[in-house]
Amino acid sequence: MRRRTPRCCPPSRRPPHLHIQDDSGLQRVAPGGLPGSRKAAQYLDLAAAVASTPVFSGVASAARGATSGALWSASAGFSAYNNQQDVRQRHESGESTGAMGWSNRVADGSSFLAGASDASSSVFNYFGSSSSWAATASTATAYASNAFWGVAGAIGFGQGVANWRDSAKSKLASGLQMAGGLLNVAGAGFGAVAAQRQSADPNDPAATYYGYASAAAWTFGSLATIASNHIARRAENAQFAPDVEGGR
Repeated sequence: MRRRTPRCCPPSRRPPHLHIQDDSGLQRVAPGGLPGSRKAAQYLDLAAAVASTPVFSGVASAARGATSGALWSASAGFSAYNNQQDVRQRHESGESTGAMGWSNRVADGSSFLAGASDASSSVFNYFGSSSSWAATASTATAYASNAFWGVAGAIGFGQGVANWRDSAKSKLASGLQMAGGLLNVAGAGFGAVAAQRQSADPNDPAATYYGYASAAAWTFGSLATIASNHIARRAENAQFAPDVEGGR
């Protein structure tokens, strides 16, 4: 049984930064990456979460798990590209990326590895009933997937806390980002328990229940991340909308 782990925050689990006027009078441009790649990362992560729901059996179950893992890794890839553009735009504007740059890279890398491990676990799990090494490999890759997932979720939560402390950022968007990170961490925990119980007894119904809990936490975490990004972007647009009456 495979379990999920967002991404952070996928990747894309980070709301775009607002444009702010700092004390020096220079405008800190908030790149936010590219809208297309950002949305692709978010919705691929949501699709992966929904696909992770433990339904079907046999070949269909393996195909479902492999598909979920592939979507997950693809989401991380789009998120990494989006964050790369974000960093490039920040450098062009003379703004330092600080800790956000490396934390995004770690989150994206963790999400990519989580998806790859999840897909591998699904395939190994299919052959596990007839091969002891495949069963062992399935459990090991499931644990790895959930570990990587937990790292990405924790980073997403940490970034949400940092944004919450920034008075220029939307509190609602930051709160949703923190919620998304915590839900991803919870999903990783449920997934690890599901893997452990299935390893101990392949017919344990509790493994399936924990699998459902993991998929639900991931899905709601992904939705929270999408909402966070949407609200942050609206706040940014509202802040810098042209003021017709003021002649701007």
